[in-house]
Amino acid sequence: MAPWRQSLWFAVALLLVACPRDATPPNLLLVTLDTTRADALGAYGNPGGHTPHLDRLARESVVFENAVAPMATTFPSHASVLTGLYPRRHRLRSNEGRLDGSFETLAERLRARGYQTAAWVSFESMLSRGRLHQGFDSLSHPVTGKPAGFPKSGEEVNRLAVPWLRARQPGRPFFAWVHYFEPHSPYRLTPYAARELRGYSGPLAQGAPTLVFYGLGGEQIPWTDAERRAIRILYDGEVREADRLVGELLQALEDAGLGEQTIVVVTSDHGQHLGEHDKVGHGFSLWEDGLRVPLLIRDPREPSARRVATRVGLVDLVPTLLELLGAEVPQDLDGRSLADAVRGRPLAERIYFAEVQDKGRPGVERDTTAVALYHYPLKSILQRGRFLTYDLDRDPDERHPLAPHQLPKSAAELKKLATDYYPSAKGSPAPLAPDVAEELRALGYLH
Repeated sequence: MAPWRQSLWFAVALLLVACPRDATPPNLLLVTLDTTRADALGAYGNPGGHTPHLDRLARESVVFENAVAPMATTFPSHASVLTGLYPRRHRLRSNEGRLDGSFETLAERLRARGYQTAAWVSFESMLSRGRLHQGFDSLSHPVTGKPAGFPKSGEEVNRLAVPWLRARQPGRPFFAWVHYFEPHSPYRLTPYAARELRGYSGPLAQGAPTLVFYGLGGEQIPWTDAERRAIRILYDGEVREADRLVGELLQALEDAGLGEQTIVVVTSDHGQHLGEHDKVGHGFSLWEDGLRVPLLIRDPREPSARRVATRVGLVDLVPTLLELLGAEVPQDLDGRSLADAVRGRPLAERIYFAEVQDKGRPGVERDTTAVALYHYPLKSILQRGRFLTYDLDRDPDERHPLAPHQLPKSAAELKKLATDYYPSAKGSPAPLAPDVAEELRALGYLH
């Protein structure tokens, strides 16, 4: 054989060895657990054994120990997960609003790269009314512009998602978003709760319907140690149900032979007050109980599991996932890529913000321009003209704001950042349609 032919065949052989036979990009499975506090999971210190499937996933994942939501409200926070923008930027700042079509979502970006896209969500109004359907080819509910009614159960979500995973088009990567509503109120009497509440005969003995849950701590249902314990049991019972559903979904992924080809992300849109600060619920909250969420990222190409203590935010998900999937990361996003952390490299601290929803319940006093500012290792809250700073390492329950002499030298600059956070111009809110009001009232967002 001529020398030039030998050289050519040698070069071809090297290319064949260097290039994987399957050049298809990884799939992406995004699971959001509505209203799930970080401390609900064993991986974040819960000793109750409520989340065996999620804890197993955590042992194979990068666990971000200090992830924060941009707002403790479902529609806005999910919009930030899908756009990489703070609510002040994408302008969906309550569960009454909708995402403007001018904002490009993760699904749209991946669909443009050839991905099959699907959204199977429990709170279907996020799609039908909130317009978070943008970029998804397959949906759990048609886009009508109207409320979809009370959320689906996780069982119904899995009945849609699992067959789709099995029947997806081979040879094309997919992006699937699966959402479970179980940890959100109202709270049922799950088997776990029924067992743990034996002997308790208070107002939560049969569960916590919406009005009962939001009545906790008031004149009708004052807080007692028994009620605090009971509501946590009811909540943990729903978390156990969500964990079981995630386990079924992950098993379906493995059964379809997709586990080693799929990046799996599990997080939550926000947390939930269960008596902390004498409050229940979440939309009003800038406390950690409403904002700190779990965040697990398992990339099968990065087999070493690790924990990352550096603070991160849900606004970081879009740039992170685009980089991990080999796509271009836009420079105009609010979030930053965490791909270095997924790959085992150090991650610098940076400032994060959190907002409150721009509409409150009638008759409930609320500062709708309040903002939280995370600046390692501190957190500041600007609310009703007061600027209070907490050391979350020493005071994780946020009970003791720092005295003036304890504040950092940059306190004035940080207060200005918080003061200037919101755009100055705000339009008048549109009146609620009766069917929207009825849906939100059933979930406790309106009285």
